[in-house]
Amino acid sequence: MGSQDTRIVVFRHAGHSYVQKKQGGGYHNAGLTGYGYTAHINGKACTDFPDAIGDENFVDVVGDITSIAAHYPQRKVITHYVPRPEFTDTVKGPLSIAEYSALNEDRREVIYQPAYRMEDVPPRPMEYVVYEVDAAPRKFPPGVMITVPDYLRRYRNVWHTLPCFMEKKELFTRLADAVVAETKNRSHFKVGDHRNIGSLSVDAAVKVQGFPQEFSFRILRWGLTNDYGNTIVPQIQGDNLDDLLAKVGAWIGEQVERVRLVHSPVNCPCCGRKLPKDTKVVVAAGRR
Repeated sequence: MGSQDTRIVVFRHAGHSYVQKKQGGGYHNAGLTGYGYTAHINGKACTDFPDAIGDENFVDVVGDITSIAAHYPQRKVITHYVPRPEFTDTVKGPLSIAEYSALNEDRREVIYQPAYRMEDVPPRPMEYVVYEVDAAPRKFPPGVMITVPDYLRRYRNVWHTLPCFMEKKELFTRLADAVVAETKNRSHFKVGDHRNIGSLSVDAAVKVQGFPQEFSFRILRWGLTNDYGNTIVPQIQGDNLDDLLAKVGAWIGEQVERVRLVHSPVNCPCCGRKLPKDTKVVVAAGRR
């Protein structure tokens, strides 16, 4: 399908037809809605169909597509001309279109006004092309790369079925978002959110009963490079997009859990030895 192809794209999968609302951003590219028209699919307005769950640029039609046509609102058609109210008693009227055209061009618009009738506009059939695909269309998120060499020859809307990995920068950003959300309004955590240099650290401060000083210790430190003592975020791969996102969610969840567990430490934050049973651990005043 070339860049100038104006046919409506339809993906068919598992008894459903997914009709693309808009192909590209050019003025001449096909769309289900446009200047002065709305497309009807199988005789029903496209706006009456639900959006595809994975990509709102498609409408979900159960079954096959039998027709797509552009429907226009009624248009006004000039039938004749009549004198304007102030000239009703002084000039001839009404006039046919031919009689009006024969009048002096400068004077006729001053004296006469058009009379209209409403007229239906016949639907305009729209060309479409149907492709059989192995999955329903779905938006592909940024920061995820496909590992299949010829993926550019496949439709982006079904890339989610292919093996892929998440770029480290995207994983780092998602981790930082999750950590910041987890530590929000918990002042005993100090978050070093330095995304501009690709570094993220979390420190916590606790006070153990019987110790006069407050203990600070690092919970995690991740980065895009090993500068500043960072541990480099991993590159996570998946058999498809769902598999990848599940693995990414699990990994980020593990990191966030390390922050949550600071509420109930079992080891001394100073020397690492196991705390005696029933040792009371409290957050220092002013850091709660």
